[in-house]
Amino acid sequence: MKSTSITTFTERVHELNQEYQLLYQRSLVDLALSDRHAYWDVETLEEAIQDKGFPSIIRELQQAPKTLSTRVLIQAIHQVALQIQEWPEQSVQYRFLTLWREKCQDFGWEEMARQCEGLMFDYRLSSIQRKVTLEEYPKQRVDASRIGMMSTANGQWLLDVSREGIRSWDSNTGQEGPFWSVDSIIDLVSVESDAHVLIATRDGGLYRWDVLFQMHQELFRLEDQGTFEALCYREGKIVAWANQVLYVLEDTGEVKLQFQARFRSRPTVALSADGQRVLACDGATLGVWSSITGGVIFGLGFHSSLSADDINRVESIVSLGRTAYGLRLMDKLELWGLKLSRQYQTIQGLSDPFLMSANEDYVVMGEDDLIALLEWDTHLEEYVVISEMQIEDVWSFQQVYQIAPNCRTIVALGTNGLVALDFQRQKEARYPLSLPLATKLCVLPDSGLIACDDTQRISFFIFRAD
Repeated sequence: MKSTSITTFTERVHELNQEYQLLYQRSLVDLALSDRHAYWDVETLEEAIQDKGFPSIIRELQQAPKTLSTRVLIQAIHQVALQIQEWPEQSVQYRFLTLWREKCQDFGWEEMARQCEGLMFDYRLSSIQRKVTLEEYPKQRVDASRIGMMSTANGQWLLDVSREGIRSWDSNTGQEGPFWSVDSIIDLVSVESDAHVLIATRDGGLYRWDVLFQMHQELFRLEDQGTFEALCYREGKIVAWANQVLYVLEDTGEVKLQFQARFRSRPTVALSADGQRVLACDGATLGVWSSITGGVIFGLGFHSSLSADDINRVESIVSLGRTAYGLRLMDKLELWGLKLSRQYQTIQGLSDPFLMSANEDYVVMGEDDLIALLEWDTHLEEYVVISEMQIEDVWSFQQVYQIAPNCRTIVALGTNGLVALDFQRQKEARYPLSLPLATKLCVLPDSGLIACDDTQRISFFIFRAD
């Protein structure tokens, strides 16, 4: 017990020392306002980096009068120089302005941070800017099983979903909001309209939580201790899969239909845009049912009588159906009534969608080093590429989200941090971050704020393409 107390005390002393060092560095500028080196001006420093390089600048500062402000400037420039070497993407100018702005924010040098943003705007450099941080976690969280972060449909609440409960923050004030939990493990969460969230728990319960009014409602409960393994909400309908049965519910929780839907493993489920079809696929079998009658519209899977060519075709189709976006893409193409050979010809040139707009008119796809924005052509009745960008590490993109409703601006987790793209302006921006496996990302609708939980803190970013 004594050892634990000493350890806790030591950790607290270390935290206080770090806080003291940061406050000390912030105060140095105020202490030396009358004796600043020319490199305190961001534009002068940026031009010197382009002309001389970091080593010459540091040597020059070391030979200058040894004031407090010069000493802390040398320290900050040296730290940023090391970061620039570790972050290979983009030009030196872009890397410096991005990292120097972050360093200025950390040290509380607001005037210099604004200078960095102004220069990036003048140079027409796109950027991802950190706006605010929620210091909510006393120690690093490395639980990769967390469902993660999401936003309510109206963008008012940011939700952090763990297996034990859901924390919330008001995105307008940053204040922590209500907490949701029941005496069971959370398995699935789906965002409804406004501030409503659907929650499926391990004990077979299906709940609705109104975050704004803190209202908790049990909509449905499975019998025989079953567990929901797939959940989807769209346009007033709820679809859930459990124990080889698909349930179609009204948003009141009333079961409208339930029918057998056998899969070898947990399927992905989706609803068509008009709400009339239920789509499900587990990567081996694909099924489409009427949400009005429960009748089978289409079914596809492997069986022994297929030829080698047909096996390849089936494999391509069910592979695309492993994601909700893939299922919705095929539904938009109206493939369910066509022959197998026609289906294969239509989709064989399409990769798995990264993103899809709510009305399915826009799709983002990527392959190798290309990422493209496609738009639905009503005359051709197919998707056509309207913009594409060459990005070195498209293959590594994870947790891709749309910033604009039409998918023309997007953000993703890349190899070395955040990556944001503007297809319309052909602009790319990056922000270096350490990315543990448990890192979670989401975008708040309307505001365009990007929330990133790096397991130590939640930070809000904004993407500027100009």
